[in-house]
Amino acid sequence: MPWFSCIVSNVLLALLLALAALVTHRWLRRPAVAHILWVLALVKLVTPPLLSVPVCEAPRDMACTLGVCSCGPHTPTQSFMRDTLPWLLLTVWLAGASATSLIACGAGRAFDD
Repeated sequence: MPWFSCIVSNVLLALLLALAALVTHRWLRRPAVAHILWVLALVKLVTPPLLSVPVCEAPRDMACTLGVCSCGPHTPTQSFMRDTLPWLLLTVWLAGASATSLIACGAGRAFDD
């Protein structure tokens, strides 16, 4: 799964940048440099990976279940991981984004009054 490797690579590099920003802000007391590092960490999350972190392959039985194997004649079975989990994560993310938007709108209205 190359997409999983890309995600892991981006998250790890962004984490390193975020840790550098935290150290720069807390201990070195350089807020301007820390700000630049925070922006770079956020930008890194949406750009293609520069480095690739090798991720172990799925076991043979799991690969066949997910339908990512190359063993041939069988059709992949429907699985929770492949069919249901992405929709569940999308639903949870949308619920959180909606709740955050409602809270922000409420705070904005309270500020206007």
